[in-house]
Amino acid sequence: MSESTNPCQTFFKKNAAVADKVALLQQEKNAVEWESLTASVDSPGPVQSEEYVLRLIFNPHHFDLETQTLKPSAVTDVKNKGCSVDRLTYTSIEESRKNGESVAANKNKLSPDKPLKSLCGVAVLLVEAIRDIKVGQNSRAFTVYDTALKTNRAHADVCQLTSAPSESRSARLQLMALADQGLQREL
Repeated sequence: MSESTNPCQTFFKKNAAVADKVALLQQEKNAVEWESLTASVDSPGPVQSEEYVLRLIFNPHHFDLETQTLKPSAVTDVKNKGCSVDRLTYTSIEESRKNGESVAANKNKLSPDKPLKSLCGVAVLLVEAIRDIKVGQNSRAFTVYDTALKTNRAHADVCQLTSAPSESRSARLQLMALADQGLQREL
């Protein structure tokens, strides 16, 4: 399927630099159906429900070392730019961890005046469990798209479908509970 006949790829290419692309996605009536399409020309294929995805967890942004708990910021990207995850079908925890450590080192170098960022864990989630989160009138709360990058073909994004404030909060709390269940702190 070419980009011109793939509305998902067209949407993600057109809105690649938009900081709040999820708000635009929420206006698309076929957003759920787009999960069966590729969102990137670098894609290995649509994200399947039986796949596992991995969310890198950074200190101090995503994790409170004092209480040893996830912060809501671990999943808040779902409501604006999309929550970046890696598909474990196309990468390993070790490879993702190395990439995360590199990201932290680069951010620390670019912002030496800010608190040091470090990778402190990963959260492994089953895509089907993400897609099964419901809000309101039993409506799906999230979509998962393959948003592969030239530098990371395993990249995907979890995006929030609902914009209603109470439903949005409930959906993110449910997603955070899933992330907490899949949290691995052996790093």
